[in-house]
Amino acid sequence: MFTKYIQQRIITHLLDYGNSLKLKDNAQLLKNDSFRCFENCMCCRYFVCYDSLLEFNSRNLSTEYSLYKYDRISNLYVQDSMFNSEFESNAGLPLYELIGMLSNLQTLTVATDSPILVKELLCRFPTLKIEVAIDQDLSSEIVDYDLSGDERSSNIEFVHLNVHNVEAYDSSTNLNQFAAGYLKEWRANSLQFQYGEFSGEMKHLSFRLLFNLDSLSKIHILNDNVDISDLIEIVKQSHVEWFSSHVSYCFLYKMDRNINGSFAQFGNCGCMSFDDTEEVFKANGIEHWTQFCKSLSSNTTLRELHLSSRQGSHSHELVADSVHFASELLSAALSANKTMHTLAISCQVLSSSFYEALSHNNSSITHLYLSHCDLKHLEYLREMFKHTRSIQKLAIIMPYDKNFDYTEKQMSRDPKLRETIIKHEQSILSFLNTLAINETIRHLEVDSYSRISSEISSKINEQYLNE
Repeated sequence: MFTKYIQQRIITHLLDYGNSLKLKDNAQLLKNDSFRCFENCMCCRYFVCYDSLLEFNSRNLSTEYSLYKYDRISNLYVQDSMFNSEFESNAGLPLYELIGMLSNLQTLTVATDSPILVKELLCRFPTLKIEVAIDQDLSSEIVDYDLSGDERSSNIEFVHLNVHNVEAYDSSTNLNQFAAGYLKEWRANSLQFQYGEFSGEMKHLSFRLLFNLDSLSKIHILNDNVDISDLIEIVKQSHVEWFSSHVSYCFLYKMDRNINGSFAQFGNCGCMSFDDTEEVFKANGIEHWTQFCKSLSSNTTLRELHLSSRQGSHSHELVADSVHFASELLSAALSANKTMHTLAISCQVLSSSFYEALSHNNSSITHLYLSHCDLKHLEYLREMFKHTRSIQKLAIIMPYDKNFDYTEKQMSRDPKLRETIIKHEQSILSFLNTLAINETIRHLEVDSYSRISSEISSKINEQYLNE
């Protein structure tokens, strides 16, 4: 008999790699209820690379020992590494032939760079539901295809665009023109923007027009900061269900101007575009955070919100009153919002009020991800878990703490240092002891950049990750 763990590993392996395994005649294996369920239900999804279609052996899907069979596959996933903007229709013949042999195929998901392939699929298979993932590099020629003008495009269920090298666009105006044209024509439902392999400064870009495209339900901005003034548009909209980006929490920082009147504290910190500091401050004020939280409180469509901070090794002094005020605003918004279930945020913008709100109010948050989570916030979490019964998944990233990286020899020379480290370890262990009696949390992850806390986090992960 297979254990649940082994069965899950088999399923994961098969779905990840799309293998067409042939089973030997093993009566016990085939009689196992779980495996028969897997054979009948899970083997309806099949993955194939276009390259492999050129040497595809139909026997893999037609023998009595095949785990995947022609008449069982309802979802086909195709990874295209051959097609491009110069694609010719007959280049897709191996794919078209395979689709034609799958008698119960309902949905085709294809990752491609070629809109011509998509057009050809719509033409040849007018009743087939199609999902498309497009890669577009903004540093090269943009591949145009007006999907909105194709009467057959109603068969396209979902369009995901992965856009590379946003830095190639030298202004927000050009970026918004791209959004209004290319993204609108593709009728994109999901979008991932990757800034590019930049070295040095980021440009201060506005994504506001992009956020207003009503077809987009999922938006992921990588490597760049989104102004809070633009972020307001996300929670005002009724179409965005999932959003992730970096945010500059500069309204929390204590800032002093240098002799030239400019801000001197940022250096090369990734928390903002350091060549446009004044403009960043204007677009990320406490008034913008206030409006954002107010709009979030009444939003009914957003399910997941991920707001991280790109602050690296630079340590900016926080204004305690500003942090408390910002945390109060967010806490009130989460208490009123009853539809969002996942929140990822930096502890920079949180005070004890946030954890109290999750402890005592009927919050809908079940998945919580916290970055910059120091020992003070671990204590807040410990108190929160004494009361809350809603959090099922918790992930925290602890900042670097030099106190955890001293050797035993160094600690033996300094009793005060040893005492400090012992207190830190006790705080973490106290946190773990509280979680040990919590009955609702099912998944816990801890990442850390310090040696001792990393050792502790490995014990945590060992206990929770695979439960």
